[in-house]
Amino acid sequence: MRQIRISSACPEFNEPYLYLDGWNGLTSPAANTTIAYLRNKDGALTPVGLTITEGFNNMNPDGEKTTTTILNMPSSVSGSSYYGNTKAAFGSVLVKQSVIRLSGLNRDHYYGICFFLDQGAVRLRDGKQSTLPKAKIQ
Repeated sequence: MRQIRISSACPEFNEPYLYLDGWNGLTSPAANTTIAYLRNKDGALTPVGLTITEGFNNMNPDGEKTTTTILNMPSSVSGSSYYGNTKAAFGSVLVKQSVIRLSGLNRDHYYGICFFLDQGAVRLRDGKQSTLPKAKIQ
């Protein structure tokens, strides 16, 4: 299985893309933010691209800084995330869903997609993630 790591990244970078510590980082939660060619965990370019087609509300920098998962995330990855809000407007924005499109996938290869969710708040919140089946890879 090929390994490409993607995360939200610290917003102080004024570029739409950052590669740090083996992770591809998006620096904007807005629709049309794109990484044309993702890098693998060793830093080599791949034919796989990523576009946020339906944006997130904003970035949360207050996630867990220390995690123990198979993803082996540095705190810069686990500590930041993008979020939406489906029930009520937050910051005058209502985000019913956010969509990320991966392009350049090869239907003859196996891809494992892992999600790490962390809200970092006392209240419990539900999240839903889904991926389209292999038949949808174009």
